[in-house]
Amino acid sequence: MNFHEKVKTLQDYFTAGKFKRVIEGCEVLNKKFPNNSFILNLSGMAYQRLDKDHKAINFFELALKADNANISAMNNLANSLKNTEQYFKAEQIYKKIIKINPSYINAYNNYGNLKYSLNHFNEAIELFLKALKINSEEINILITLAASYQSIGEFEKSKKTTIALTTGLALGGGLELAMSCDYRVGTRRSQFRFPETSIGIFPGLGGTQRTPRICGIEAARYAVLAGNFLDSKTASALGILTHLVDPSDISKTIMEISVEGKPVNKYPGMPRDENNPVSLFAMNFYKNENMESIMSGEIPKGFEKEDKTVIRQMKSLSFTAPIALKIANQLLNDAIATGDDLDSGLALELAELDTIFASKDALEGLSALIEGRRPKYIND
Repeated sequence: MNFHEKVKTLQDYFTAGKFKRVIEGCEVLNKKFPNNSFILNLSGMAYQRLDKDHKAINFFELALKADNANISAMNNLANSLKNTEQYFKAEQIYKKIIKINPSYINAYNNYGNLKYSLNHFNEAIELFLKALKINSEEINILITLAASYQSIGEFEKSKKTTIALTTGLALGGGLELAMSCDYRVGTRRSQFRFPETSIGIFPGLGGTQRTPRICGIEAARYAVLAGNFLDSKTASALGILTHLVDPSDISKTIMEISVEGKPVNKYPGMPRDENNPVSLFAMNFYKNENMESIMSGEIPKGFEKEDKTVIRQMKSLSFTAPIALKIANQLLNDAIATGDDLDSGLALELAELDTIFASKDALEGLSALIEGRRPKYIND
């Protein structure tokens, strides 16, 4: 076989997952064709797949020494540096790749994953959006969300008692993570919000399924569809917070919870305080018979047009992306339909992520968020 045929064989081995065969074959070729950037890069990729990133880094660096314009080797080197927690070095290389080749989609995705892993969510979203603009079919953001789904599911199914301490603002995914825990402890400074429908998406990490199971579907519609801010007292009344305490009592409360163990009923399906003004409003305004009117942008019968609370709800709903609002509403209904089968409800929610992130409104909403402007939705 000539050189190209041998390379094709090694590529076939790589595709088949025979990484040790790839390494062996590359060693032979490296002796006959020393300092070949392609072969050195392929060797590094094989070591990378075997979780031997330190070894892989050596080969990627040799590949770049042989050809400093090898974009693939640069990207692979950055990935291995990221895997070995050399984040600063990885970030510098991703930036270099994007500067050299602004259309190299893998750099945006991998850089976005790095930012996501470091909890730099806005920066991660911005990078994923750039990838989506290069290729509208790119699904890396869905892969990242699916991984988050799995992580949050581990809290849900943990045999240990899980406690979320929220002493400030918890938005979107942070709130969804907290809701997967057995208990949610907050103070007077705690605030919560689901902003997703206003930015073209929906709470896709369990928010549409756990919220109605915790506080009932009417209160869930108030929180999820309109994206209302919930202060600590409201969150406690709805059941989003299981314990509202003074900051000085946090440690004591956590100790008491740890002794008590897992809750008897994690998902009561109704507000904790049904007589709270917000609970009462939500249960009346967002009841089933009113939803057709609300989803059509009309004030339900029996409510005054001059009522400030009603005006605020309709205004908030008007700022949402219609497609996101429709899917979120259906998923809240699915939560009731699936009842005690949380896993089935979560599966329905996860399945809709593909639909929403393929929509033009999701791209518009997330772009507007990053660019600091009001989105213009087209219901597509």
